[in-house]
Amino acid sequence: MVQHPRVLLVQPPIYDFTAFDLFVYPLGLLELGASLEAAGCSVALVDALDRYDPSLKSVAKPTKAPTFRGDGCGHFPREHIEPPAPLAEIPRRFHRFGLPATTLKERLAAAGRPDLVGITCTMTYWYLGVREVVAHVRELYGDVPVALGGVYATLCADHARANTGVDLVIEGRDPTPLLNELGLGGTKQPKAPLPAHHLLDRRESAALRTSHGCPYRCTYCAAHLIAGAFCRRPVDDVMRELTSLVNDRRPGHVAFHDDALITGRGTAFIELADRIREQGLNRTTAFYSINGLNAAVLSKDVAIALRECGFRALRIGFETADLDLQARTGAKVTGDDLTRGLSNLFEAGFTRRDVGVYVLAGLPGQNVESIKETIRYVHALGSQVRLAEYAPVPHTALFDEARRLSRLDLDEPLFHNKCLAALRFESLDLARLRELKDLAHGLNRDLLAGKTGKSA
Repeated sequence: MVQHPRVLLVQPPIYDFTAFDLFVYPLGLLELGASLEAAGCSVALVDALDRYDPSLKSVAKPTKAPTFRGDGCGHFPREHIEPPAPLAEIPRRFHRFGLPATTLKERLAAAGRPDLVGITCTMTYWYLGVREVVAHVRELYGDVPVALGGVYATLCADHARANTGVDLVIEGRDPTPLLNELGLGGTKQPKAPLPAHHLLDRRESAALRTSHGCPYRCTYCAAHLIAGAFCRRPVDDVMRELTSLVNDRRPGHVAFHDDALITGRGTAFIELADRIREQGLNRTTAFYSINGLNAAVLSKDVAIALRECGFRALRIGFETADLDLQARTGAKVTGDDLTRGLSNLFEAGFTRRDVGVYVLAGLPGQNVESIKETIRYVHALGSQVRLAEYAPVPHTALFDEARRLSRLDLDEPLFHNKCLAALRFESLDLARLRELKDLAHGLNRDLLAGKTGKSA
């Protein structure tokens, strides 16, 4: 009998000041799981961030129960804990988010002894969750090889090797190092198998990607470093996956996890939207993009396609109205682009409640007055403002400047946390950040009450 290698994939808990399940979904692990299954492995997945785990129906203190809202998103179960030493002086409560540690260990034990454990880590500053999973695995399974992949492993590989206790750190998306570790290096694999969604129990929401990577080069973002060269999947493949998701799992809500869902003239997206409508998937499913859409690609045709195929809660990437800062951060979008894009969305039928524009705060050297001007600029165009706090990302063009100006040691990934934006540079402090948040909240409230801003 052929012995199939057993692989256990794990999404770890989150250690952070704040975290919210906004279509969080272990898509990278499901993509990896599909490749491993295609190579002949038996694969199981434990998701420490699963808010639908049956054990959470009756959690006891100190764990706080998860919450659920209409789109399938909600708060993770969480427990207040003492922060790690580097964050001890930060004036905010620190939490562990996800399944209680005892439950997580039970889930890992129930999966059975694997031949290899693969862990992912999304944010560079979430590596404490990796260390917890490694500790559980060592207690349960001794010297079973443990591999780490994902954003943290790719951008902070040396730190991961020195601080997590894993045996193998995998940079990028190529599964070959894992296959080599399992003795399957010569296995011929099908090209881009569909993600292994069956590894998860049914949920109210699901996710997929139509592309990998990003064609833009924003100086604060590392998408092109993490995912490699931009590559769009054939529409037939995307529709096959989407149709299977909707018909077999009936999530009700599907989020696209693309870094750049719509590019160029939007031809590929419009074709996908047309296919979604032709097959009637929009009658049972609402669609979302978890990353900001580029305002420059929001033509009339794209806006109509977004509306007619069932997209909700659109978020637009704008970052700043400061022309010099626009140029320094990649010159991806201009004020004219945003004006046209928003106008097209409103004409297509989206309302002010549907649309929000990301405005960055806390960039190195960024002037607080310019942030206020951007907030007012976006508000005047009739859109809500979504203030996004800057998190330094290693290996990006802006990171060296951030490290030079930062009052925090950015060689420690815990200090990459977006929640520290008001403590990092001289140009922003907690009082100024609160002032910016109050301004944005107040203008958003007025906008939704119909007091100011363009009508939509």
